[in-house]
Amino acid sequence: MISFQLREGAFAIDAGRLVSQERGALVERTRAGLEEPPAQVRLGFVSVEADHSPGVVVSEGGPGLRLVDVSLAQAMDGGQAQRIANSLAGMSAAARERRAFALAHDGLWLEPGDRVSIDGEVVRVVETGVGAVVEVDAVRDGGRTGRVLSTAEPSAGEPPLFGAEPDVVLVDAPALPGAEDDARPLAFGYALPWAGPVVLSAGADASQLSERGEIAKPCRMGRLAFDLYPHAPGRWQDGEVWVDVVGPGPSARSDGEVLNGANAALVEWADGWELLQFADAELVSAGRYRLSRLLRGQRGSEWVMSGVAGAGARVLFLTGAEARVHVGDNEVAAPLDWRAWRGMPQEATAWSGVYAHEEAGLAMWSPAHLRAAWRGEDLDLSWIRRARKRGDAWSAGEPEHELAESYRVSIREGGELVRSWTVAQNGTTYSQVLREGDFPGGGAVVIEVAQLGFGGAPGRAARCEILLPAA
Repeated sequence: MISFQLREGAFAIDAGRLVSQERGALVERTRAGLEEPPAQVRLGFVSVEADHSPGVVVSEGGPGLRLVDVSLAQAMDGGQAQRIANSLAGMSAAARERRAFALAHDGLWLEPGDRVSIDGEVVRVVETGVGAVVEVDAVRDGGRTGRVLSTAEPSAGEPPLFGAEPDVVLVDAPALPGAEDDARPLAFGYALPWAGPVVLSAGADASQLSERGEIAKPCRMGRLAFDLYPHAPGRWQDGEVWVDVVGPGPSARSDGEVLNGANAALVEWADGWELLQFADAELVSAGRYRLSRLLRGQRGSEWVMSGVAGAGARVLFLTGAEARVHVGDNEVAAPLDWRAWRGMPQEATAWSGVYAHEEAGLAMWSPAHLRAAWRGEDLDLSWIRRARKRGDAWSAGEPEHELAESYRVSIREGGELVRSWTVAQNGTTYSQVLREGDFPGGGAVVIEVAQLGFGGAPGRAARCEILLPAA
């Protein structure tokens, strides 16, 4: 085996041995890279703490530093990787300060990599040139760095019979492609270690639990690292979503794959779950991903985007590991006791919670292009139906109807309902007689239109605001 190693220690060079040159000073000191901030090193490595999945650490430093990527095909733990990243960042900062000096030919022994001391300052030689004198280019030395040794990875034993308590989330998701009529809850779960399938049970109380399904594999789950704000649906967004993910993270996909359903995730808002998609996924630090090139409010979920989804809100990735669990027709909207367990529902590591399922995925989507136009003193309203299912076909004509077409039109003032009526087509008129009877003094009103769905329940409403004149 051949081993290469930098020489230890620093050779002292007396200032009297330096040769004066045209540049004047015996040692010329320059600082490079003043036009850009110092570097912060983002080090990629193989993490022995995460089952040899990719890991990443970022060297210490404040905001505003430029990021330099370094990859090592080396298995190590996070602490070792952090020390290496900090060391590389220190070496990078020291290398910005350059030194140039010259020696007589008795300096031929100097080689790149040597550490020398001149008037107490230690520098590292990066290049030498021989002519009338020996010219030396060096950088300020950042100090000796201790070796970082990887310890042997311990062998994995038998998985424990009962692992840690799983983190479980039950979701009333929007209608998913190809499963528009399956409105059962979606169950997500994760635990470290993952000790096998997690069984879910539910009942009116703890004494009436019955099995409802199981999560066979750990799900990809995370939380928002920063606040998320609403955005218009149905178009590519150049914004970003930062997510702290547990376990293996997401990866980038092409635009075509995203449009075909890839890289979908559910984001928790106060009123429900937004389905968003992303094309780009970048690992920026340990467990933190930047998702970009987004499609927001997919599958009719734009209605939940109100206010802000705060940092810490759940982000659940649709990877196929999530599972549907059963809720009976007589249990819809009823708060049930839930347990997630491996050995028995009463075990110490069982997850428990109360959840009421509303079957949000069956709600009709809000109409599109709601418009109000004056025709004399009457106000004509029009809109376009959106199909909850089978609306993506390329065939000519509008999508087929799930139910007989009907809509609830509502007029509100200050949040209070003033008038509502039902129509069987995608348009109606708010006549002058009705308008002046409702608002003789005029004013600002909100018009809502919602398609009626199963059981005559109004779906998600489209809204517009208009100023009515006085009678």
